[in-house]
Amino acid sequence: MSTKAGEREASPGEETAAEEAGAPATLEELVAREDVDGLLALAKAHRGGTDGVTKDLKQCLACYAAAAKLGSAEAEYGAALFYLSGGVVAQDLKEGATRLRTAADGGFLPAKVYLANLYELGVHYAADTAKADVWYRNAARGAGIDADPAGDEYARAMADLGCVRYALALAEDPSASAEDRERFLKKAKAYGYQLKIRRDRASMAAAEPAAVDAAAATTETVREASPKKAAKAAPEPKDAEPKKRAAARAPSASVLGSLAAFAYETMFVAASIAAGYLAHLGALELVHHGTAIPLLGHRLYLIIPILLAVIGVLPAFLMYKAGTVVRALAIAAIAGGAGYAVWEAGRALLFATREIQTLAFGVAGFLATLLVLGLFGGVKPPRRPPPRILS
Repeated sequence: MSTKAGEREASPGEETAAEEAGAPATLEELVAREDVDGLLALAKAHRGGTDGVTKDLKQCLACYAAAAKLGSAEAEYGAALFYLSGGVVAQDLKEGATRLRTAADGGFLPAKVYLANLYELGVHYAADTAKADVWYRNAARGAGIDADPAGDEYARAMADLGCVRYALALAEDPSASAEDRERFLKKAKAYGYQLKIRRDRASMAAAEPAAVDAAAATTETVREASPKKAAKAAPEPKDAEPKKRAAARAPSASVLGSLAAFAYETMFVAASIAAGYLAHLGALELVHHGTAIPLLGHRLYLIIPILLAVIGVLPAFLMYKAGTVVRALAIAAIAGGAGYAVWEAGRALLFATREIQTLAFGVAGFLATLLVLGLFGGVKPPRRPPPRILS
């Protein structure tokens, strides 16, 4: 390289001294020198706006991508997070998962944990606990965890790594402190659980218009069911007096019947929730000892909803008309979605967890709708005994 008279080309040692004096190397200079450590340091500096560079997430991603081309598993992981979460670039789960797998194969521990969680949660990949187990064991070996896999020490160590199977179980453990539950939930969100929350929230938002339409149809049906005033009264027959007395008694009997049906249904719902809670506690104990629940695995949050549907909702079809129960379920979906939304927004944390609040709002909406529609004729009429045939 030519220089002007009296000048000489700077040596590599002098370039390093200049950088140490406060002039950080550029991305292009680090790529030219194939300086992976320098690229990683520059990426982190751009991410936080430290070490004399401006905060620039696009430059941060560019540094990670350049270091990844040079074979850095850590850089592959850093780039994968950008594609998985979106924002700086459009969210691309396929690209993110591909880079994540490369980083995990390269031995980077956080990438192994994150990849296992994607299989565990069914995000991008189909849910596969067997593949999740393979990567969880790989992560445990990489972290030097040699505790008994069925013991509490192993579960806490894996949760500290960010493994969602263990972190979420401990986050739902009523015996754990509030601080621990919050810490493990944050760990799970940082390693993929937030992606599942976003996906479920998007699915719920897409389903809400259909539920609103069902609610509107319910309102219209109730409105149409209201009796209309006759334009002109017909002449009363001679036996009208006994019929008028029977008609006067009919509304009272109808109200009592609807209230009785509501009372029975409330008992069924309460029994299903109590049974679900006890079953959840028993399943939680089994999971802590390393035993997976058949069909459910470690998805213990499904126990109460399943028992609620079987013990609480199905008996409603015996007492209420099918249309009434379906409309009540539609309103329950809207109410549950509202409970979920206000929890996520942090505006009304009325219960211990988001799942409990969603369930409580849904049950309240279901029972309230049954009560109202039952008073408007939504209860099945009582069966009359067959007429006696006189010989």
